[in-house]
Amino acid sequence: MKLLSKNAEERYQSAKRNRCGSAGVSPPARCCRENRGLPPCRPGQDGQVPDPEKLYGRDREIETLLDAFGRVAAGRNELMLISGSAGIGKTALVREIYKPLTEKRAYFISGKFDQYHRNIPYHGLIQAFQALVKQILSESQESLSSWRVAMLTALGPNGRVIIDVIPG
Repeated sequence: MKLLSKNAEERYQSAKRNRCGSAGVSPPARCCRENRGLPPCRPGQDGQVPDPEKLYGRDREIETLLDAFGRVAAGRNELMLISGSAGIGKTALVREIYKPLTEKRAYFISGKFDQYHRNIPYHGLIQAFQALVKQILSESQESLSSWRVAMLTALGPNGRVIIDVIPG
C-alpha cells in the first residue's frame, strides 16, 4: 500500500538500502520474507524520513501566480492560463500555490485541458467552475443566499445556460 499511496510524501522516497539490506523501492515483502538473520522488519519501517514534495526551479512562475492573486485580492479580475508540453510540471506548479491561497481563505479553482477530453469544448473551464460550485455548496445557508443573489445579478437571463453547461 505504501507504493500505491496517493500522496508522494507517503511513498518510498529513494532506492537507498534499508536496514534489511534491500533497496527501499524493491519489493518490501522480499525483505521480510528472507529476513537474512536480521531482526524482523516491516515494509516502510526502515528509518527513512520522507522528504516533502517540493517544486524546484519554478520560483519565477510561482511568484507570477502569487502576484496575480494579490491583484485579484485588491479587486481586479484575472484569468491565468498555464500552457506547455505534457509532463513539464504544470499541475505541480498549480498545486504549489494552492496552499498559500487557501490559507488566506481564497477560492482556488483549476481545470485541465487534457488530451483525453479534447473533444469537449471548454472542458478545463467547466471543470474549474464545477470545483467552485462544490466549494460554494459546502458553505452556510447565509453564504449560499449571498452567492445566489450575486450570481443571479451577474448572469441575468444567461443563468440557465450556465446551469446546463456546468452541472453540479
